[in-house]
Amino acid sequence: MRNKLSATPNLADYYPYLRELDLQGLTRRMKAVSKIFDRFLEKIVDEHEQSANQDRQADDFVYTMLAFPDFPNLIHFYFCEGKKCSFQDMLGGSMDTSATVVEWTLAELLKTPRVMKKAQQELEKVVGLDRMVEESDLDSLNYLTWL
Repeated sequence: MRNKLSATPNLADYYPYLRELDLQGLTRRMKAVSKIFDRFLEKIVDEHEQSANQDRQADDFVYTMLAFPDFPNLIHFYFCEGKKCSFQDMLGGSMDTSATVVEWTLAELLKTPRVMKKAQQELEKVVGLDRMVEESDLDSLNYLTWL
């Protein structure tokens, strides 16, 4: 939902005098999504803090941040005081990065038919046409690994 809203063309970007009218309702919807996301992040931090106090820590990003000396104070400042941009940037970066790389790779393959053909031939030879590529196939895909 958030990505769809942020990717929607906003008339106010082209006609700034329309910004106050919010004709498309984008500002209103973004504020609603932002509140939901803020509550979600606060819940994650609260749950991690509670389980950290019970010595049931796992290795994840929030636990790592909570483990730094004096960081619990900072974590409340960044996450629980409405300044969640650092966490949002890290989450967004971790989610969008893979999708962006795949999209970029496919675009490059479409631009270079010779390379696309070699990649297709390798996939047909190693994996075949009757099943999907699995993680165990990756070691055998030398050309695609090189890309």
